[in-house]
Amino acid sequence: MRKKRILDLRSDTITTPDKKMVEITSFGTMGDEFYDEASCTTSLENYCAEMFGKEKGLFLPSGMMANLVAAKAYTNEGDSILTHSDYYINYFQSKPLIKYCGINICTVNDNKANNGLLDLSLVSENINTHRCYQLSSEIKTIWIENTINSLSGKIYPINDVKKLYKLCKSKNIPLHIDGARILNACVAKDVSQKEYGKNCDSLSFSFSKGLSAPFGSVLVGNKDFIKKAKLHKKEFGGGLHQSDVISSMCFYALKNNIKHLKDDNKKALKIAEILQEIKEFKIIISNIETNIIMLDLKELNVDSTKFNDMLSKNNILLYPWNKYVSRIVTSSKVEMNEAIFAAEQIVKLAKSLRNKVLK
Repeated sequence: MRKKRILDLRSDTITTPDKKMVEITSFGTMGDEFYDEASCTTSLENYCAEMFGKEKGLFLPSGMMANLVAAKAYTNEGDSILTHSDYYINYFQSKPLIKYCGINICTVNDNKANNGLLDLSLVSENINTHRCYQLSSEIKTIWIENTINSLSGKIYPINDVKKLYKLCKSKNIPLHIDGARILNACVAKDVSQKEYGKNCDSLSFSFSKGLSAPFGSVLVGNKDFIKKAKLHKKEFGGGLHQSDVISSMCFYALKNNIKHLKDDNKKALKIAEILQEIKEFKIIISNIETNIIMLDLKELNVDSTKFNDMLSKNNILLYPWNKYVSRIVTSSKVEMNEAIFAAEQIVKLAKSLRNKVLK
C-alpha cells in the first residue's frame, strides 16, 4: 500500500533542492572560502550585493548567524539595537545576542496601531532617551523585519521603510533589514530589490526558504561593514572551506526560483480564504500578503501543540508558534491542490473542536 504523502506546512525551510540544482553543484574549483579562494562563493556575494545596490556581500551558513554578525558589526558590548518586540531578532534570538554579543535589545511596540511597523515618534523618543546620560546604553542600529514572520508574513511597505530610513539618517544611526523572506515581499508588491536596498544600510536574506537551497544566507552592505561582519563570521565559527558546493546551489536557486515565490504567496491566500469559514481563527484576508498564516486557537480552547498533533494524524504538519497560535507556511513542497486539501482538513478539525466548546 502506498504511503500517504505528508503535507509539511511548518515552514518553507523544509524545501529541498531539485534535480537540476543538485546537478549544477560546483565541484570544480573547490577553493577554500576561509582563505578567500572560493570563486563561486565570491561571485554569489557580488551578485547579491549588486541585486540590492550594495558594495559587498557576505555568504553565511544561516539567517541566525547573519543576524548575530550584523548586530555585532554595528555595536560594542553594552550598546543597544532598537527593534519591534514581535520581530524574529527579539522573539527567537534575544538570548544569544546578549550572551555572545553583549548587546541590549530595546523594543518598541505601538499597541494602538498593532501593525508591526516602527512608530517614528517612538523611535525618536527612544533614541533621545538613550543618549541622555553617559552611562546609558546607546542605540547603535535600528532593526526591522521584512516580511514580518509573527504577523502572517506582513510586508513592511517600501514607503514606510523610506520614512524610517530618512529618520535614521537624520539621527546618524544605520538601518538594518532582516529580510529572510524579503524576496516574497518584492514579488508580492512588484518592488525591486534595489528599491529596498537603497533605503537601508544593510540587509540579509535567505536561500534556504522559498528558494529551496539546502542552507545559506547572505548579508549585504558597504565595504567597511562587510569587513567587520566577515571577522565576526569567523569568530562565530562561520568560516567555511569548500563552500562552492553549496553556494553554487544558492546561485542556481537565486536565478531560477524567485519566480516560484509568487505561487507560494497565492497558496497561502487560498488557504486563508478557506480558513475564513472558521471565525475563531480571526483571519483577515487583507493581512495575508505573502506565504504565512497565523491561526488563533484560543477561542477553540485548544493549545497549538495539541491542535497540530491532531492534524498530524492526517499527515498535515503545522508549527506551534506559541501556546495558542499555529503557523502555516506555504512553499514549493506543497502543491495548490494539496494546500486546499490541508485547509479543508483544518476547517474540519476546527468544527469538531467548536462543537466540543459549545457543549
